[in-house]
Amino acid sequence: MRRAFANSRNIRIPPVPQSGGAPPGPDPIVTDGLVLHLDAGDASSYSGTGLDWVDLVTGTQTYTFNADPRFDSDQGFFNFQGNNYASSVFSPALAPTRGAVEYWFRWKAQSPLTVAMLMTGTGNWSTVGNVTGTLGDESFEHFTGVSACMDYRNGHTFLRDNDWHQVVAVIDGVSNQLYLDGLPVTTYFRTGNATSTGLMSLSTSYIGKYTSGYNFDGDIAIVRM
Repeated sequence: MRRAFANSRNIRIPPVPQSGGAPPGPDPIVTDGLVLHLDAGDASSYSGTGLDWVDLVTGTQTYTFNADPRFDSDQGFFNFQGNNYASSVFSPALAPTRGAVEYWFRWKAQSPLTVAMLMTGTGNWSTVGNVTGTLGDESFEHFTGVSACMDYRNGHTFLRDNDWHQVVAVIDGVSNQLYLDGLPVTTYFRTGNATSTGLMSLSTSYIGKYTSGYNFDGDIAIVRM
């Protein structure tokens, strides 16, 4: 199996999270090569109060919530209610051509949404559910905004199950791949192919929202690039 973050030296594929349980513990999956690392369970990333979710790589790059977030201090995650989000401006833009984007999230089973936005960058996004409106089976999509649009197709609401999931999108320009809970899944390319590059560009970016709608409705604990 080609591991997620294959270009990093220190890698640990996590166990599959338990149904309905807590998000991952403090042990890192990747210990070097990170350009963005947000962890709601780390007090250096979120103090427990306020609007600022701070990047652990620089200690200065901050995502700011539009309203006081619902925060679980015992287990370390934010609860997005479908109308709150965090935004940040990167100058210069963060735009690696190769690498990976990782999310730990739990999508509420009772959510009325069939599409929910995890993160939006500058003309790119990662989302669960039916983003395109044209596919009847899209479960997760990572659109690079450059060439590759990768998706996993197992039904729009496959991940809307109240369970914690880790999704990783790897763009290495050799064998681009999506991973779910530490395992590779069948990856389709709506655009581009397995050798496309351009991971994700972040200038003005949002967690839990698309610029013109498509909010998230559930919990998010970790975002890494």
